[in-house]
Amino acid sequence: MALAVSARQLSAMSVGRRHKMAESKRPIQIPVEGSSGRVPSGALQFRDDWPGLWLRGDDAHSLLLGLERMCDQLREYFGKNYRPPMSVGEAMATIRRDVIVRAE
Repeated sequence: MALAVSARQLSAMSVGRRHKMAESKRPIQIPVEGSSGRVPSGALQFRDDWPGLWLRGDDAHSLLLGLERMCDQLREYFGKNYRPPMSVGEAMATIRRDVIVRAE
């Protein structure tokens, strides 16, 4: 499973509003049954919605490691009370909670 966050969702999260997807209990599984198969990491657009970022699970875990390292360095610089922006913190929490990398 991969993480997909649209620009509209990031915008809503960054100003403190909750988007419906952010409140969903279960991740939406893509591609749907009967589709052509794996979707590579990159820009992805659903019909008329704004293009967003799609990350495959293994890429999401690499991103998580980079974000954790960045936050550690920022804590060293700004002090132990540093907290990442809400959109970064929510992306990290989503990866930790919902992204599963399967052995193929």
